[in-house]
Amino acid sequence: MFKSMLQMLFDPNKDGRTTPGEFFGGVIKLLIGGAVWAWFASLSYDLLSAVFPNNVFSQYVGLLLFDLGVPYWLYQFRSVAKGTYQRVISVTMTLWSLLGLLLVIVIESLIGGNELIANIDVVLVGKIATGTVIVWAIAFAIAFVVYEITDEQTIKDILFKLQQDKVATKAIQKTNDNIDSLAESLSDGVSVDMTKEFKDVYRKTQPKHEQNGQREKSPKERTRQTRR
Repeated sequence: MFKSMLQMLFDPNKDGRTTPGEFFGGVIKLLIGGAVWAWFASLSYDLLSAVFPNNVFSQYVGLLLFDLGVPYWLYQFRSVAKGTYQRVISVTMTLWSLLGLLLVIVIESLIGGNELIANIDVVLVGKIATGTVIVWAIAFAIAFVVYEITDEQTIKDILFKLQQDKVATKAIQKTNDNIDSLAESLSDGVSVDMTKEFKDVYRKTQPKHEQNGQREKSPKERTRQTRR
């Protein structure tokens, strides 16, 4: 990343050679860029210190994200991004990060001890500052994840796995259909065997005189037969 940025500064033509003019221009760009970055970093740190007064870790992490967001996403757009999705995300986040820095300048200019403007609603500006940090951080996190997902190879892998899942689902459906058809064709034979088995078990559980077609007589019937 830093090598590519140095090449942008001192070898803009990418021909492997740096003329004195290109070198001098690169030094000027580096000095001005460093001074601007240091100023932005100072303003960002003041804002983050007010938003996270008791959390030093959040202050420094936010400082890195705020002030390295523009060069990071710009580098991704120029040298790393592949495909339409990643290029759109990287250039959008470059502009978004720049907008965040501009808002930091505006907010710090209003509440950073400005004596030229009176009657500033500090509470309102503080709410705007807090909202800016929250929204910017959420957007950065979402963009970072989506950027990685939209890598060309990652998209190909995801599509390939989706096709595999589709084939597996179709195979399971066809297997169920085949089992249903097989069960329909075998059910008649199985039903005959089960019916026969039921009859055999039923006959074994019945008294012998009922198995021979005789029915046991009741006491009244036996008395009438004796009187006759």
